[in-house]
Amino acid sequence: LKQQQKRESDLDNTDHGVEASRKLYPAIELLRDPQGLSESVLKRIQTTGANGFRFEHKLLAMNFVTRLVGNHELLLLNLYPFLRRYMGGHQRDVTQVLAYAVQAGHDMV
Repeated sequence: LKQQQKRESDLDNTDHGVEASRKLYPAIELLRDPQGLSESVLKRIQTTGANGFRFEHKLLAMNFVTRLVGNHELLLLNLYPFLRRYMGGHQRDVTQVLAYAVQAGHDMV
């Protein structure tokens, strides 16, 4: 009886991958036009020059866009070259940018 209860509790605690991560961001799931929003935010952080946004704000915008892309499985072709630009060895917070690239990955990319 104890072994059966332990097995059932282990099954409840297992990670369900993408579905488990989608439950973490319910507000992102309720967006009306995630493709349009992600395109507009990405275009805005791409077109502003060095004086437009601070680097920390660009990181926050990248995080938001990559979460949208990962959760809704969107195709933003401009996103990946944009992220690659910030993956140089001299760049600050390279590990965060790598995490954002992983976050934006899904089956259709």
